[in-house]
Amino acid sequence: NNFPVCDIHRLNGDGTNREVVVQHVDPQSLALSPDGRWILYVSYDTGSNALYRMRVHGTDAQLVARVGSAIERPAWSMDGEWIAFLVTAAPNEEEQGLYRVRFDGSQRQRLTDVGLMNLSLTPFRPIWTPDGTWIAFEKMVANVDVLVRELHRIRSDGLDESILLPNELSALPIWSLNGEWMFVTILQYDDSELGQSGLYRMRPDGTNLELLTADFEFAGNPQLSPDEQWIVFSGQRDGQSDIFRMRTDGAEIQQLTDDTDIESNIRLGSDGWITYVVYRNGTQSRALYRMRLDGSNRGQILSLATNASLQWSPLFDLEWNAWKLVLISLALGALSIPTLIWKKAKNV
Repeated sequence: NNFPVCDIHRLNGDGTNREVVVQHVDPQSLALSPDGRWILYVSYDTGSNALYRMRVHGTDAQLVARVGSAIERPAWSMDGEWIAFLVTAAPNEEEQGLYRVRFDGSQRQRLTDVGLMNLSLTPFRPIWTPDGTWIAFEKMVANVDVLVRELHRIRSDGLDESILLPNELSALPIWSLNGEWMFVTILQYDDSELGQSGLYRMRPDGTNLELLTADFEFAGNPQLSPDEQWIVFSGQRDGQSDIFRMRTDGAEIQQLTDDTDIESNIRLGSDGWITYVVYRNGTQSRALYRMRLDGSNRGQILSLATNASLQWSPLFDLEWNAWKLVLISLALGALSIPTLIWKKAKNV
């Protein structure tokens, strides 16, 4: 088919003991359960319209949902009881939309439509509030002759849909764990009323919108520290991109890296380690790095042939005692793009 095909691997944090978990999956469909025990994925072996879950060690695969068109961007609720996902390429409006389903495949429900989908504009993954009451998602609507993205929210039962950000190009938002704030990157259109691209925060109902990065040319990819005292983000000043941290109200901005390399795909783990990909300026070289929350103990973990994106799973089970790295190798023509996901896993 014409879709990118990837495999899910797991290996130790030092790169050893690599093994294949599952093959031929959609690279955008991988999602770890909040307890780190289950993986969601869409398998191309059975068609891209089937969503599965399986144990992190590659056993006990179970069908969660099958629809008439491709399933995209599944997301767990924080309690692990529900899964939200998108159907954007359906041939009819009645099937495309935002869905939820129980983790065991029961009680599937279409919550709402997701607008006029454009396959060249990939929607971000639905985002659950920590208490599971609301889901934030992206809807594309016609604005004159172009499609624009709007940030919406809806109750998890499908009621009370509302617009949070109209006519703004927003990137993946994150919620504070107490549910009081949403942090979101906004890229401005020419007719935007906000006036500046950057990292904003707002209340869950869209009120109290506030720019936190006024001194930056651009800022995004926010990650919240486990104690919710800091936001780590990518920021650009004077044409140079680096990693910064600041308080959740925008105060005490501190620069953590200072070089001409490009740092991207930042992820902040539950133990306070920041993991990110470094693109060597002027070369095709890439590497995976990590450092402490204050920028100390910076070091390279491994070299990468191509691009990578990262995700940490929460650490809930104290009996788990070995760091594992889940790796997706994405084959797209001659291009191989690994997607890396750190998680804490049992020795199995």
